[in-house]
Amino acid sequence: MSGTFKLEAERIDDAITLEDAKGMIKEYSIHPERLKQANGKDLFALELEADDIRAMENMDKALIIFAVRKEDVSNDTADQHFTNILAGVKDGKIQTTKLRNMFAPCPNNCPSDFYTTFDLPEPK
Repeated sequence: MSGTFKLEAERIDDAITLEDAKGMIKEYSIHPERLKQANGKDLFALELEADDIRAMENMDKALIIFAVRKEDVSNDTADQHFTNILAGVKDGKIQTTKLRNMFAPCPNNCPSDFYTTFDLPEPK
């Protein structure tokens, strides 16, 4: 089985405990097909500044869209790197005036207690 996202057709609104999160993240951290950064390091999370979310006023939902980095679009696919775009949604329509490409990768930008909170070994 490959490392794919198994997403349901409907939104999942499932409150989980810290222990649930620890187990889920731990399994991801040892999965052979976990996501990697361009530098080869494992990708555990994406950080977004709260002010960037607040700046996207007048939205009901936020949509995270997978994309190729703008500077890599004209490169061969082997030389392209992925990013995410944050878009606000209001009344079922994407708010195109406030698209954001502001995610920072973790471990480069993890909160200081990320590894201890989720019982993960610190990267070397």
